[in-house]
Amino acid sequence: MTSITKYHFILGLGIAWLAAACSAVDGPAEDLQAPEITILEPLGNHTYAPGSELRLLVDFEENQEMHNINAVLRCQRRGQAITLVDQHVHAQKFTLDQPFVLPSDAGETYILTVKASDHNDNQNVKSVTFYTY
Repeated sequence: MTSITKYHFILGLGIAWLAAACSAVDGPAEDLQAPEITILEPLGNHTYAPGSELRLLVDFEENQEMHNINAVLRCQRRGQAITLVDQHVHAQKFTLDQPFVLPSDAGETYILTVKASDHNDNQNVKSVTFYTY
């Protein structure tokens, strides 16, 4: 084999190896799964004292990486909404644990809505309904 032929042979092997290596390293599979949301507190279908301090405890889990989480408390009768959390999160697992104070109105129905999205715009929404006496 001449030196030029050896050069072409070695160059060809190198190019073939690079092509094989590049095609073997694919990016992550397309993410079609929304983040999981588990609302631990406040408890749904539970009655709380008006103006009491409650704990917002929510677990989030995402197969790749979350982008944003949001929690809104809405008074059903008046439609009044209070954003408790709107947070940019980069994690596969995240626990939100923070206090909040219920409005001081008695006899109301409240809906806590929690949303989570990932970087592929997959979204999940969970809600719990609870009451003041």
